[in-house]
Order: sequence, then structure tokens, then C-alpha cells
Amino acid sequence: MMLQNALKNLMERHRLELSRLADGPGDTPRGHLVRYVSEEQSSQYLQRFGGLAANDHLVYQKIEEAGTKGLFARDLKSRTGITNPNVIRTIIEKLMKRKLIKDFTSVRPICTTTALAANTPADS
Repeated sequence: MMLQNALKNLMERHRLELSRLADGPGDTPRGHLVRYVSEEQSSQYLQRFGGLAANDHLVYQKIEEAGTKGLFARDLKSRTGITNPNVIRTIIEKLMKRKLIKDFTSVRPICTTTALAANTPADS
């Protein structure tokens, strides 16, 4: 029980990071990896993401996972499970205001606006 409380405390202070290992055959997860985060990295994380709700962070993670392709709002809806498009729009605006993501308009056959992690170049 003490170990569980200690791990929970470290996770809440962003001193431990839990990552999923790459999928094995048939999309079965191969396991998880726990990584210790330094005090400096933890404070940088809190400066960048502190105060974000769970849904805000989930949307950011899905956009970041998309890499240079970015994600349409409708794709975010299916990948996050957030069904209300107004909620997704509000989260995108909040993340853009904090300069965590940016949007760009594609010039391909149909002009569409896509969300992209702020530190990722657009793949046009």
C-alpha cells in the first residue's frame, strides 16, 4: 500500500512518466514503461501543461501523435471519444491560445483546417 501511495504521489507531481510500448502482432500492447522525470523536466512540464483538464491534455496528445499530418476536428472526435464538437473547438482554441498547437489550412483539393502540435512543421 505504501508503494502504491508513493507511486501515485510521484505521478501527480509529474515525476514519473508512464508510456505504452509499441504494439506487438495483432495490435496487442507489449507492456508499459515507467520513466523517472527529473525536477527540471517536471517543472518545465508544469509550466507548459499545468492547469489543463484531462480532456485538454488528451486532445493535445492525439494531435501530437499525428505528427506532421495533423488532425481534423472530426478525427479528434473519434480518437478522443469527445462527441460534442463545441467542446473540441473550445479545447483547440485554448491550446492555440497557450501556443501548444497551431492550425493550418491545406491547399490540397479541398481547403481544410487542421490542428498541429506547435513544434511540428506542417506536411503540406
